[in-house]
Amino acid sequence: MLGDFNIVEDKIDRIPMRDDPDTTTNALDNLKLTLQMIDGWQQTYPTTTAFTFLHKHNGYQARLDRIYIKSNLFQKTYKWKIATVGIETDHRLVSMKLSSESGPNTENGR
Repeated sequence: MLGDFNIVEDKIDRIPMRDDPDTTTNALDNLKLTLQMIDGWQQTYPTTTAFTFLHKHNGYQARLDRIYIKSNLFQKTYKWKIATVGIETDHRLVSMKLSSESGPNTENGR
């Protein structure tokens, strides 16, 4: 499950730091629990500050764009990235690679 969620789950994911309302984050937490999903970027880089959204007028930044992965598939992921794209946008691209058990072993992380 991936996209622009327009909320943050942790203060580290926003400048200036502040929490989102509990009702919003509780609904997302319940969905992730039901679907058995985790935030792969946060799991990979638990203390790293990185943002996917920049509001140029006030300097506000947040990690709004995320990829949630089934807990049992997380060990098959690698190369989690947040990167600038080649088009004019206020969001950065979140990506990762997911290995297939039936695929050949071609690089690190598989």
